[in-house]
Amino acid sequence: MTSPAARQRDAAATIAAALLAAELLAAALLPRGAQAIVRVVGAACGFLALPMLFLPMVTLRKHGRVPPGSDYMQTTVVVERGLFAVVRHPQYTGYLLLAVTFACLSQHLATVLLGVAGAIALVYWTLAEDRDLRARFGTAYEDYRRRVPMFNVVAGTLRYVRGPTQHT
Repeated sequence: MTSPAARQRDAAATIAAALLAAELLAAALLPRGAQAIVRVVGAACGFLALPMLFLPMVTLRKHGRVPPGSDYMQTTVVVERGLFAVVRHPQYTGYLLLAVTFACLSQHLATVLLGVAGAIALVYWTLAEDRDLRARFGTAYEDYRRRVPMFNVVAGTLRYVRGPTQHT
């Protein structure tokens, strides 16, 4: 039996995925806007999203002490390597970047609205995941949480470049 919090988290994940899929479909089918610079921003966000979406699978599998035969998300330790040293939730950050990508490439109001709604659901999903990880890993995750931003790639990169003495 799953808890109400887990059901809410799973519902947010389902809604976020459905809205992102609907945004992709809308971006493919609806007329495109004419602002080239906005499309360039969208393409850049899409380019940044790709490593955010795929590298965490490798990183968690390699450094997360995942039990044999388990999904890469079943880590048994807090992983602070690779993209996880820059943002706490790189895959969710990648999904947010995809929402921006589709909205910028399409520039249609429907696509933008679907992207905003999807982003809100993604943030809710991520906050729920953060609560779950705090409960699962305790003080190790709390310390990690204080050092590494949830989504802010720029702040996380600056902190990472400055080194561990600047993380306080």
